[in-house]
Amino acid sequence: MELMPARDDCYQRDTMAKYSIAEMCQKILAVQAGLREKKSAAEACKSAGVTSATYKRWLTANPKLALPSFVLDAPHNGDVALSQDGRWLFLCADTVEGLALSRFDAESGALDASALFAAPRDSNDWRNVLTLAANADGSRAMFVTSDGALREWDVTRNELRARDIDLRALGAQLGGKSSSGARRWAHFAISPDLAHLAYWTQIGAMSNAEPSPLHVVRIDDGREVFRYETAAQFIPAPINFHPTLPRIAVCDNNKLTMVFDYALAKVIVDKGPQVHSLSFVDGDALLYDDWYGRTQEFDLATGESKVLAKGWGSYASASDRYVTVEEAKITLRSRRSGKSARTIPFEGIRDCILSRDGARLVIVADKVCLWNLGAPAAAE
Repeated sequence: MELMPARDDCYQRDTMAKYSIAEMCQKILAVQAGLREKKSAAEACKSAGVTSATYKRWLTANPKLALPSFVLDAPHNGDVALSQDGRWLFLCADTVEGLALSRFDAESGALDASALFAAPRDSNDWRNVLTLAANADGSRAMFVTSDGALREWDVTRNELRARDIDLRALGAQLGGKSSSGARRWAHFAISPDLAHLAYWTQIGAMSNAEPSPLHVVRIDDGREVFRYETAAQFIPAPINFHPTLPRIAVCDNNKLTMVFDYALAKVIVDKGPQVHSLSFVDGDALLYDDWYGRTQEFDLATGESKVLAKGWGSYASASDRYVTVEEAKITLRSRRSGKSARTIPFEGIRDCILSRDGARLVIVADKVCLWNLGAPAAAE
């Protein structure tokens, strides 16, 4: 005869099941903040909206839980971005009243600035923030919504304006985001200096004979500066801008790497390695995932690749540090040593951002979580 589990065991599992890992981290951090304010454990738990018993069970069940520095509510139908210097975290959410923008201090998680772009909609209408980008020092942010509008927030002046570019009229794909495991991307991208916009058109069935052009336009005047046609693609590849140079990396319909200098209208790499995902390392290198579940580094100058580690969903930084992303964990790695420096178990990962210096990691799940990792160690 199978014995029924003890009541306390049932209660523990039921309580744990009520919360995702991100929600659990948010409440634990709130309790710890209360304790630092010299509240009693009972008072700190009550302020955080959790019982003392549940808090103790969480700590017992997760002794090695990798707590983030802070946790924020994920923006509704929105997007998340880090400034290029990693100093600021931006969130943009869709609301009935308009598009709500927030800038948070990436060190402390404190709200630094907020604004509402008045663009009312009926509560039954659908609208999505498809991509959000911030410049080097976090003084400006740009975002695109599913109606094809490009908008800008000047945080220093607290000014909001719509730019004179209509992506719908340009033929950009605005239906949503594509994905590869835990990595998701829009079908267009904004350059790190917020000066150029790149996008795909003519996406359709793989049997479609029409090509899939890649376009790059200047945001200030809408003038096209680069265009390249590949064979028809059913799912458009993510567009990767180089952090400092006028370069774009994508893959063609056969998932072969292509790299362009859009300022010189020059093809740097055509039919490079077959990949699942790409991201730029600062300089003349790319990180990519091959079809055997490995992360490799591709030297653009020599055309040679070297295997770094087993991994999937790689995301590079300008430092030696990179991450591989799965739906239930993120692994922090070093290009220099090839070793795993840290693994962060999580769940429901939809996307991640690694700051350019490799010091901050953002995971987007049902919440937005940020880890201050510190600068990469020399021996990492």
